[in-house]
Amino acid sequence: MDDWLLFLGAGASVAPPTSLPLFPDLAAGVLGAMGWRATRTDAERVWIHDRYPAFKDPDLSAEVLFGALQRFGIQFAEELARLFRCSPPGAAHQVAAQVLRAGGCVWTTNVDLGVEHACAQLGIDPPLAGRASDRAPELLVPLRVAAPGTFVKLHGSAAVPISMAFTDRELMSPLPSAELERLAALAEGRIAVFFGYAGADADLAELLDEVMRRAAEVVWHEPFVGPRREVQQAFRHIERVTFRPRLSGDSGADVAANAQAFLDLAEAAGTELESEVRAAVISPYTLPSPPTLELAEPPGIVQARVVERFGAPAVHPEALRAARVDDLLARRSSTLPGHLRWAVTRSLYNAGTAARLVRWLAAHRRVLHAVRPLPLRDHLITRASALRLRDGWEPLGQFAEWSTRVRRGPDGQPYPVDLYYRAQARRYEFRPALAGADADAAARGLETETVSDPERLAGALLESGLAAVYAGRFDDALARGFDLRFRRGRYAIAVWRGWGAWLQAVALCHLGRPENATQALAETQRRFSADGRPGLLDDLRTVRLLTLRVAMAKKSAPDNAGELLAEARAADASGRYRDDLDLILADLAIALYDLTDARRRLNRVVGGSASPTAEAMAQLGLAELERLDGNEHSAARHFDSLAQRCRANGAGWLELQALLGLGLCSDRDLGPRWQSLRGRLPAASLTSSLGAMAVGEPRVLWLLPI
Repeated sequence: MDDWLLFLGAGASVAPPTSLPLFPDLAAGVLGAMGWRATRTDAERVWIHDRYPAFKDPDLSAEVLFGALQRFGIQFAEELARLFRCSPPGAAHQVAAQVLRAGGCVWTTNVDLGVEHACAQLGIDPPLAGRASDRAPELLVPLRVAAPGTFVKLHGSAAVPISMAFTDRELMSPLPSAELERLAALAEGRIAVFFGYAGADADLAELLDEVMRRAAEVVWHEPFVGPRREVQQAFRHIERVTFRPRLSGDSGADVAANAQAFLDLAEAAGTELESEVRAAVISPYTLPSPPTLELAEPPGIVQARVVERFGAPAVHPEALRAARVDDLLARRSSTLPGHLRWAVTRSLYNAGTAARLVRWLAAHRRVLHAVRPLPLRDHLITRASALRLRDGWEPLGQFAEWSTRVRRGPDGQPYPVDLYYRAQARRYEFRPALAGADADAAARGLETETVSDPERLAGALLESGLAAVYAGRFDDALARGFDLRFRRGRYAIAVWRGWGAWLQAVALCHLGRPENATQALAETQRRFSADGRPGLLDDLRTVRLLTLRVAMAKKSAPDNAGELLAEARAADASGRYRDDLDLILADLAIALYDLTDARRRLNRVVGGSASPTAEAMAQLGLAELERLDGNEHSAARHFDSLAQRCRANGAGWLELQALLGLGLCSDRDLGPRWQSLRGRLPAASLTSSLGAMAVGEPRVLWLLPI
């Protein structure tokens, strides 16, 4: 087994006899120790406290909870370390110990001591490598010197509680390049075997892609269809991965078959396992319950920030009032700075006095530019950008252009935050190529070794994914959606995970897979509903309508199609939501041969659109209506003009739709333009669009300015 690189995830320690809880259950244990109790309403878990407003729990992000507690000085790491130290080794740990004895590589994100205990049973004591080696040099060696036979604990060890990585900012920080290269080199020519791992760690994404590229063979043991599909969206070199076992659809049987396949592979390579331990992992078992933990009672401001982080905005003021009462009665003077910071933050984000001051500064930029100290000025510029976004894309674009000139990072480049806001403005301006470049640069800049702004990093990921849709790179959009749902986006507020599912649904529609889009939208529904803001539900509705349009083209419209259309037509939307509804309902009207309604809606968008992007899509729809009316000369002229504009702006997908229309109404030679487009659009984009053009059927126009 010296040619193995074994990667163990949390699933390796769930089965008996180890029986350790998964991360979400750890969060539940910590919340329970803070006075929260869980109940279920309409199949959703709701957290209730005697003195604070309840909040729903769509897959509570444990890392975000732990990060918030750490920033408020709540001590919980030692309590969790105590739990993880009690970890009798299971079958996967015994396999890992024998791989290490043979001189192979074993890596894990787990902090428990299961592998160490299995090594002790074999009489070996391999060196431990971890990122926190500087905190405990006598126990951990640096990752940059890891070698075959070294046990690599990527997120620390319960034997060294100070090394454990639990929080959002710890788990978002990418590996330094020297450490990444050293570990990736160890994968060269080896058989990489993954077990009990979902591939969702933000800090390890680049490393795992390199492992897949360099390994001689990659075998991934995963018993569920959903996680397999998500892993396939997450990595560049996924084509080199073989998933095992073959799934039956019976989750219990597939879990057992997954363990059986892994152990069979290990035994074929020369491992020997205790029969009792082997039987435990392939027999039916229940997942461990949330642990019972003991923590000191946290201050009220901490409880309120938990509600603020996971609860709907409407309950935040109530949580703050309760926290003030609790901390006042308990005479916790040390919490006063926390209350003051939150009061200022709420004023900034809720049109209070602080927000009005920042708006004034944004309108008087000479004064804003003169503010000192510089960190305060930069904070005010960032907040002013967010407030400008509420005023529309034009004020945002103007302010973002100014801010990119005013402030520069140490490398002389614009601040990543400014690029993020400029990317949003450029998307609305119908300049998707520039928007995508800004968003990608913002994501790279915000993902530094110490990520300090997970919210705007998540926003940059969304903007990058949206730009990929406009460019026809739908697989890239799916990968960004995965990043938002399961990787870096899960460290921001929960609603970003809903946006990740929303982005995936958009990409899946464009790939002609509306049935999978429906599944993603169910996740979006949960998160947007929990947040409680109407605008989010408007965005959800329009993508549900897009899903319906694609399903109608595939002759697989859902049973509730009439109900969904009635709901959309009755919606009292305004601004860009009105444009969205008009455009997508016009596309649906064309599918239903109601060309009069389609023309009325499209003319309304052209006459008063909220953005150039919406106007461009309406022009595509009107050109299509001219073609259907027999006005081919005029239609061709409009298709041609739009195609040229799309090419200049980098909107390859919409350019394709315009060229398709031009080809249907003109006998001119489009050969050179097709060849050019083929060089810029992935093959899947061309196949998806051409496949939707059945002879005699209205084609899907994709009229939705995402």
